[in-house]
Amino acid sequence: MAAHTLPPIGELIRRARRWHLEPAPVWFPGETTKMDAARRALQNITATSPPTALFEALRGLIPFDAGMLETIRVDQPWDPVDVLFDIPEGFVRARSSMIEQDPAVPLVLGIEAGVACVDREILSEREFSAMPYCQELYPRYGFVGVSGFMVTAEDEIIGRVHNTIWLFRGTRCRIPNFRECRMLEALHGEVSDAIAALRLPFLARHPLDFNALGSDSGYALLRRDGSIFEANLHAFSFANQYAVGGQRQHQQHELVEFIRSVERMSPGPARKLHVRRSDDKGILSVSFQCLTRGRYGLPEDLTLVRMSEVLLETIDRRGEQYLATLSPRKRHIARLLVQTPMSAKDIAVRLGVSHRTVEKHKEHIFQVLGVSSVEALGKLLRGSRTAP
Repeated sequence: MAAHTLPPIGELIRRARRWHLEPAPVWFPGETTKMDAARRALQNITATSPPTALFEALRGLIPFDAGMLETIRVDQPWDPVDVLFDIPEGFVRARSSMIEQDPAVPLVLGIEAGVACVDREILSEREFSAMPYCQELYPRYGFVGVSGFMVTAEDEIIGRVHNTIWLFRGTRCRIPNFRECRMLEALHGEVSDAIAALRLPFLARHPLDFNALGSDSGYALLRRDGSIFEANLHAFSFANQYAVGGQRQHQQHELVEFIRSVERMSPGPARKLHVRRSDDKGILSVSFQCLTRGRYGLPEDLTLVRMSEVLLETIDRRGEQYLATLSPRKRHIARLLVQTPMSAKDIAVRLGVSHRTVEKHKEHIFQVLGVSSVEALGKLLRGSRTAP
């Protein structure tokens, strides 16, 4: 079922708020014990804690098999997945491909902080089971449902932002009950403080870096030991599409190994590299930037890895005939000039030759094919113009 066949978003929001407006329950002794344990675990989270500590603290409070912390900035829709907790390999990428059909984003934007919802509280059984997520995505990865917890709606640094915790249930896990959701709501302050202590998400708190990335860009923040501090959906997707050597591992390990493999491609200390997709349909630009703890207000020194993709236009049959008149090296350089965002300097780094050598090859390519610019070369090879 597409999103537009669901009840209006306003109605879904009213359903989600319904129980939140009720007076706080009187807690039973066992519930108080669970809440106290979760509160202590949340309060012990610091900037040096692993991000998954947030989910470990909640595990004794409310049943779930896997979790994800996602941030949505109101004035610039974004897709950082700041923490993954026991999420099956491939789930984030598959979810990303379905995101346009997902009513969760406008739903989250309309609910105030501190509300915890089980899917059955906002959708009927029929409505929930008819969603594409439930028909196509969840069964494939062993999930049967999801709960959402809206953690905060305001951030003192960047304004209005929503940190949402998604708690996924598999066949091993029962549906959280009404009181368990209210227990989670009661710890809203502690959960919000724990997220702030972890300093997540980084880019949303640094507008210059945040705005440098387009909505279809990927980023990852790496610690000194190479582990992931923070990443977004596109980074995981790119790691899968551009995996060097076809590695397929657990998502976190897959992303780390992909970044390491990209770094190994450079013979020198290049901070920007280009990776070609195995099907020759895209080029991924990967850049690296060192972020020091003091300058950026971070809990530790980190490396910011930015990723942006350019989808390649194909060279037609006549274009291939033009390329056949060139030597193999010049043919390769011509393809890189036309089908990638790489400059002559980037190509020199990629091929391990001097910038001057590439410029000489470029001049000879233009001379042989009778063009005067990279733009004209592209038009010639794609059939937009004929050779002189």
